[in-house]
Amino acid sequence: MNIKESLVFDKAVSDQKWADKLMQQISDKEALLYLSSMIDECQVIIDKTTDKHVKAYSDFD
Repeated sequence: MNIKESLVFDKAVSDQKWADKLMQQISDKEALLYLSSMIDECQVIIDKTTDKHVKAYSDFD
């Protein structure tokens, strides 16, 4: 491994350690709230898409 590859590898390991530490700091409650908000956002997108499809099909009648 040359110096450039070594530096890139060291940076990746450092970033991974930082990410692991950050994830440990996030409490279960915060994680659940975040996931809940993501699910809500997905549901809004699903609802909008469904409404468009329902409208498109009803236009054929």
